[in-house]
Amino acid sequence: MRLRLRAAASGALLIHPKGEPDHRAVEFARCLAPDDRHTLVVVDLPAEAVEREWQAVARLLAPARYRSLRLVFGRGPREEIRRAGARIAERLGREVVAADGEPTPTISGGLFVPADRGEGWLRFTPGRPAERDSQRFPKPAWEFTSPTGPRPLGPDTVAEPLPSGVWVRSTREEPPAAHRRQLVEAVPADLDLLLVVIGSPGAPAVALDAVARFWGTVLPSVRPAVRFVLHGTLETPGTAEPGQALADALGHRVVRYPALPVAVPGAGEPGAARTFGAPGYGQDRRAVVHLPAQAQAQSQVQPQSKAPVQVQPAIQVQEQARPVVAGGVRPSADVGAVAVAAAVAGAATPRPVAVRPPDPPGPTTAEPAPVASVPRGPVPPGPLVPEPTVPEPTAVGPVEPSPDAPAPGTPAPASAPVPRFRLESGGPPPPPAPETVPDPAPSPSPSPAAPAVPGTPAASAAAPASAGLRARVQPVPEAAACAVPPERGIEQERGWVRRTFSEQFNAIAGSVSRVMSESPGLRGTDRAEAAAALTELVSVRLYLSGDSRRADAAVRSADPGPHVPLARCVAAGLRRLPSYRGPALLRSGLGEAERGLYREGGLLTEWAFCHARTTLHAGPPGGTDVLVWSMTARRTAMLDPAAPDRVLFLPGTGFKVLRVDGRTVMLRELSPSEIAADGRVDLRPVKLDAMALAGLERIPAALAAAGTDETLEGADAPGLMPVPPASGSRPPGTRVPGPSPSGPRTPTPRTEGTGL
Repeated sequence: MRLRLRAAASGALLIHPKGEPDHRAVEFARCLAPDDRHTLVVVDLPAEAVEREWQAVARLLAPARYRSLRLVFGRGPREEIRRAGARIAERLGREVVAADGEPTPTISGGLFVPADRGEGWLRFTPGRPAERDSQRFPKPAWEFTSPTGPRPLGPDTVAEPLPSGVWVRSTREEPPAAHRRQLVEAVPADLDLLLVVIGSPGAPAVALDAVARFWGTVLPSVRPAVRFVLHGTLETPGTAEPGQALADALGHRVVRYPALPVAVPGAGEPGAARTFGAPGYGQDRRAVVHLPAQAQAQSQVQPQSKAPVQVQPAIQVQEQARPVVAGGVRPSADVGAVAVAAAVAGAATPRPVAVRPPDPPGPTTAEPAPVASVPRGPVPPGPLVPEPTVPEPTAVGPVEPSPDAPAPGTPAPASAPVPRFRLESGGPPPPPAPETVPDPAPSPSPSPAAPAVPGTPAASAAAPASAGLRARVQPVPEAAACAVPPERGIEQERGWVRRTFSEQFNAIAGSVSRVMSESPGLRGTDRAEAAAALTELVSVRLYLSGDSRRADAAVRSADPGPHVPLARCVAAGLRRLPSYRGPALLRSGLGEAERGLYREGGLLTEWAFCHARTTLHAGPPGGTDVLVWSMTARRTAMLDPAAPDRVLFLPGTGFKVLRVDGRTVMLRELSPSEIAADGRVDLRPVKLDAMALAGLERIPAALAAAGTDETLEGADAPGLMPVPPASGSRPPGTRVPGPSPSGPRTPTPRTEGTGL
């Protein structure tokens, strides 16, 4: 068979048998979106000809001007297309991208491979096995954070990938094929905005908690680009408006479309622009922006100087029509804190943002709620928590550090002088004197001494209060010993890590770089940011593969040392990883006396890295099970697949004690929106407490099936640190939570358990 190569009107190439091409193939090639990275080639051959004609295709594409290739086969078996792609890549010595599975054309000129049809677009590189590239063409900026197949979000909810984003729907009833076809083929995709479609017409309502679970899998760098649209019914408390209920549940600004976006055809010319619109709005689209209730209250008390309008529960934003070239829109970055104004591609001047606030709230006679003061920077322990750091844009088998590498410093005795160590960058400034706030539920026992910054006489006087216990509240680190990355940046800490662990860094950097190449969201926007991300993620890998428990003990000691710059780099690297929202479990060795340190309604702060797991697993006998409702814990499976269910809470994370029931302690991670601009936290029960308890109360009954194992060492409980017992005072058979005094412990092999 003789083949011919011709150029299509859209810039794509078309390979077809000699003679006039099929007009359907010509039209198909003309309507495809442009490919900025590869030469786009449509191969229109009979199904049985792919296997025998691949060499002829390679000869036509041999000229170097065609660079790397994206081959779109019109027909042919999956296995033959895969073999043809690999062989053409080897023959030409260039990268080839081809679809495994039949791609579905979309209205915006893209090609989407559903999960039940194949693996998606594969990348064939000479001398290497095929690698998955994406599920969508063109590849959107949010591809790495979207599920590749149906992802369960609960007993009756699932998240399915769409060309335009994700469909969160109920599984109690299978939606009609027409509904799925509409979402796949008729909703235009945007390369920069992730559309989350909730529900389906006539289907059971989607639980708010299920949407929150999905939100926990979205990287922080992508969250500002998420757009919600209600396609069915969302379960909301009482008569709450769906968008506002979402904002309160997610603790984040929510931008909601009133209807599914639609594509309006252009003038019919090749490459004609298409525009987004919504039924009833012509070429314009009205988006409603909702802020969490806590953020609204803070904005009304202390309005931001950059926002000239007062924040109200719902803000309607008029977005100007945005032309969509084939393949989607590339709007400007969305960084507004109050409203979203989308940039218009090709327009000279965007339309002003129109804000329509509702009526101002009337006067209130409610008595002010009890609050706890939280000063900025390191704060005293007890009922105070730090202001959580906002996650920045956020990505591998274990690698043991070289024995010659300097180990993290061990805590020095209180009477010993501070180690002579030059800290690479200073930490946060010393905290101001905390404001004394009456406890809303005072204990009948005598009040302890007022908490103070470690190193002051008051802190030393308060230390004997935990005498006789095997754990105590973590001391608050001073600036030089704080693992929270300072606002001034950690450039010097990154340089210290690269110099000090140069051998281990070079051994690990290659594997971490591969992870970053597969997840573009981890790389940053430029070369400098990519280099910083590499150093921080290598630090995370070093921490996970070494004696992390000993490093945590050094951080909790609140003493300066070489563990501080490493811990700051680890914290910065963890911020880049995906977050987890939902229940997390850690089974500690705390006894009944130590459980008394957790008082219902109290607040604690973790100053090191708190390890937890998202599945049921065995724990030490006679210990304490700590259940935590996570808001921002980081998943580490991307860098350490050996522990797929592990999550880490960052230094400075605050926790609220919800309930202490027997051997079970239930905590909730504090959301940044709960902490006011002046650092005060409302201690009254809030809706988030009830939601967290509803998710945690079901777990204790299932823990019995997980069992116990007396060979296991309990996890470190959040907000506390072990107190080594005096020599000979420990009862036989008991374990002290924390690192083994005899040296690094041998890690216990982890197995995947039942999900929480």
